[in-house]
Amino acid sequence: MKKLIFFLTLIYCTCACNSDKLESAKTKTCTVTGTVKALQSGEVYIQVYNRTQEKPNTIKIVNGKFSYSSKASNHELAIMIVADAKKNVDRKNVMMFFVEPDSKININIDTATKEKYVVTGSKANDEFISFKKNSLAAIEEKEKQTFENVNPMSINNPATMDSLMKLAEIIQQERKKVVLDYISKNKSSYVGIGYAFLLSIQNDDAKFIETAYTSASDTLKNSYYGTEFKKKIDASSKTEIGAVAADFTSTEIDGKGFKLSDFYKGKVLVLIDFWASWCGPCRKENPNVVKAYNQFHSKGFDIVGVSLDEEKHDWIGAVKKDKLTWNQVSDLKGWESQVARLYNVTAIPTNFLIDGNGKILASNLRGNDLENKLQELLK
Repeated sequence: MKKLIFFLTLIYCTCACNSDKLESAKTKTCTVTGTVKALQSGEVYIQVYNRTQEKPNTIKIVNGKFSYSSKASNHELAIMIVADAKKNVDRKNVMMFFVEPDSKININIDTATKEKYVVTGSKANDEFISFKKNSLAAIEEKEKQTFENVNPMSINNPATMDSLMKLAEIIQQERKKVVLDYISKNKSSYVGIGYAFLLSIQNDDAKFIETAYTSASDTLKNSYYGTEFKKKIDASSKTEIGAVAADFTSTEIDGKGFKLSDFYKGKVLVLIDFWASWCGPCRKENPNVVKAYNQFHSKGFDIVGVSLDEEKHDWIGAVKKDKLTWNQVSDLKGWESQVARLYNVTAIPTNFLIDGNGKILASNLRGNDLENKLQELLK
């Protein structure tokens, strides 16, 4: 069950939701049918990234088969995971595919084979398969060789965790370069911009998003992915280095009101730290933040933690367990957090370092980078 929650968080909570509706005249039906070998019952979860779907659809597997219909106005990226009757899922069995208007897609699933998923009935998926084979295969193999045999116990070591995160970032940058090259050569391809959109959910890289957007055709700029990119581009200008951090009010654990502009007055440096009790990478990063706080607090450094929790007891429990002794705020709305939206936070951990006037000096300082930056600024 915990694995199921993890994946639903992956495909739902990181989704940039939008309440705008597509024009009904432009939407047509896409039907997805499938068979699951060696699994007679269970569930399939499908998240389509478009303007109308905000939550994953749950489809029952009956006698090894499932069927799903979706409204589509264009070629739209979807993520699918399969759970057995006990709702257990395997992180290796996450599938991406494209729905498209007026199509009948068939997916044969055999997770015991190398191919795992065979998709037919869709030109967009034919292109996507070709893109993965010709452009992404080498990177994905490198990623597999790097992380497949990592001992989970070693991740508890901060130095090992920091090293793995840096390796992951290098691989991700290689993947982004390949995707941008594909978009520049295929300006009208929904596959290119759709995959770029997925990467932007995982990591808000302003330069990557802007390059993907400007390289796309005018039609794609007006698509769901294009309009979401434009929103991110506009929002990033408010959180770029040198901008004044957007003021906000929230509620502390003890129920007291909190206002950012009142908090940073008189301080030298303040870290606005977005995290959550359920976020594994956040919890792994917390010891680094605690270390920095203990080392530099007496020199004028402070922190306000902004939690994306929904359950207060989970939030409080994590604060106590991780020994986070600084101010903590939350509206307990998860990814609907007004503060997270204000700062365009779509992935955590995320942080912003500001000075006593609210000016943003740095962002996303993790591992030793936070300590090094504080050492530099608090000489």
